[in-house]
Amino acid sequence: MSYLVEHADGDLEFLKDMIQIFLNDTPKILGELKVSIDEGDFEKIKFNSHSMKGGFLTLGITEAGELIREIEILADQKNNLDLIIKHYSKIEKLFNSSKPLLEKELIDL
Repeated sequence: MSYLVEHADGDLEFLKDMIQIFLNDTPKILGELKVSIDEGDFEKIKFNSHSMKGGFLTLGITEAGELIREIEILADQKNNLDLIIKHYSKIEKLFNSSKPLLEKELIDL
């Protein structure tokens, strides 16, 4: 979050918008990523992981961002679906644990 605050340069509306977009869009993209993983579709896995990587990194949820980056690389190599599944599970948990904190941040801004 500090990365976003630093780059928002005091623009609270920008901060709110970025958090709200992340909270609204991420569940859908996570769902799409899960379907692509279940189907073993490496091209869609790569596309969906790339689509959400920036949101996690922008909000400073770097552990999830790094896991997503690794999923993207593995999908590009069409390799190690088991590790992709493990990473997805961790990302989902990180999102679910960060969601209440981000929702509180929206109220506090």
